[in-house]
Amino acid sequence: MPANKQSVDDFYRSYVRRLVKDAKADAGMTYKELAAALRLNGVRIGTQVLINRINRGAFKIAFVFQVFAVLGIKTIDIPEPPKSLKRSATKR
Repeated sequence: MPANKQSVDDFYRSYVRRLVKDAKADAGMTYKELAAALRLNGVRIGTQVLINRINRGAFKIAFVFQVFAVLGIKTIDIPEPPKSLKRSATKR
């Protein structure tokens, strides 16, 4: 796949990464504060690991739910990927 060609996975990974970053910013929390709040809720994570995980955007849905629970997020909108990505998908 060419470097500039985005996949459906890339689209959703980028979307969730932005969602988490925006939710953190809307809550007015720093990464240090978010890491501390997660630890209070049983998530063992350091500040730098949290930063790296969010910036990479490759995390499990359970992690997203843990972050959203701490930030008070109750619902999210799940967008459809652009049609150009759907057409390029291959069947397995």
